[in-house]
Amino acid sequence: MVNINDIKYLLFDLNHLEFINQPASEALDDDPDRQLIVVQVMDGHPALSGNTYIPEEIFNVYRSEDLFHRIVISGSNINLYDENDILINPGFLPLSGGNMSDFITLHADPIDDFHAATKRWVEDTISGSAQSGLISGAIADALGSTLQVNLTQGTNLLVTNSGLPLNNITAIINGQDYDLLSNGIGIKLPGLYTISWNVAAELAGSTATRRRNLTTQILLDNAVISGTTGGTYTRSSDTSPIVNIGGDYIIETTSLNQEVRIRTEDRSVETTNGITFTVFDGYLRAKLVRRGS
Repeated sequence: MVNINDIKYLLFDLNHLEFINQPASEALDDDPDRQLIVVQVMDGHPALSGNTYIPEEIFNVYRSEDLFHRIVISGSNINLYDENDILINPGFLPLSGGNMSDFITLHADPIDDFHAATKRWVEDTISGSAQSGLISGAIADALGSTLQVNLTQGTNLLVTNSGLPLNNITAIINGQDYDLLSNGIGIKLPGLYTISWNVAAELAGSTATRRRNLTTQILLDNAVISGTTGGTYTRSSDTSPIVNIGGDYIIETTSLNQEVRIRTEDRSVETTNGITFTVFDGYLRAKLVRRGS
């Protein structure tokens, strides 16, 4: 029996896709129409033992074009050479996967869910030049990840609130970046987010001229975010004693599960006897700008 480790060259029959363990002259005597190539064996590749053939898909690509003349097998790598002994391919990536060291050029735009997409197709699709319509799925989540929820009406603003209660049944959620909490929005992942808010307050219950202050701030966890403090006031003698204050501010979260809340404070020093100062309307919104690392 021939020891495969001792074989350095074998003949391969392109017509029958099998190895021939005999001299080329004898093989051609048996069948002059045979198309034979030389296979160089290195490191005793076990795929050449017994009646195992080189994978048929390799030859289906090249044999009809007569592009290769010699095959070199080393370990699990199979390389094809033309008649001038120039490498035609840098080996075949295993079906189980592997690392590519150069670019892959795709022949067409994807038409199936599992087709790869080119850079041009993705950019054209997002910009809308290739097709119109809505972008959905993970891309939509990343581009428009948002949670918006209204404030609970009637909340007392005569006292300091470390987090205005939220009316959770009004929540609008797109994406999975947030937790809807009773007094704020939980942001699950680090990143840049635009925080938007509006608080409308109503003063009622007094026939005398009374003045109330509405100061709002945005808290990240328990710390006031610098730049988000704002204030206004209303008087009971006004025709419509309703005031509102709000804004937009980009924040950066640096850890998991941080909470954003609206803090309110009434800094007026006048008496509160016989009046109410409550939330008339408003909302709190978080929108993803860019995910962190």
